[in-house]
Amino acid sequence: MTLRFGPYDYRRTRYRTCADGEGRLGTAEAPLIASSTVPSDGQIALTAVGMISAPAVRQVRVTHCDGRVTTVTLRRMSSPQARAAGMRRLRYAALVVRGAWCVERLLSIGARGQNLWDSGQ
Repeated sequence: MTLRFGPYDYRRTRYRTCADGEGRLGTAEAPLIASSTVPSDGQIALTAVGMISAPAVRQVRVTHCDGRVTTVTLRRMSSPQARAAGMRRLRYAALVVRGAWCVERLLSIGARGQNLWDSGQ
């Protein structure tokens, strides 16, 4: 989704990050996150968020700017999904939240509850 104001203004972020050419994400690397907002009456009504992580990551603990903490459980891509995307079987989540998705910290968690990556370090 993009909000178009003029013929050349798409209000897109300048932030970009990519996995390497083989589509691999390391266990100790940050998840790749994409988000887009839906405005309403000059405010952000909804934020759509998508994230992918290495196969070893099972959950991402999110600390929001207001101090709330939520845990996002990641699903494993099926073989057909991975083939269609031309990627390995990564883990992913897609969610929609009301308002802005303002995140202060992310923590990737493995199957046994171990911390794999922490944005706060």
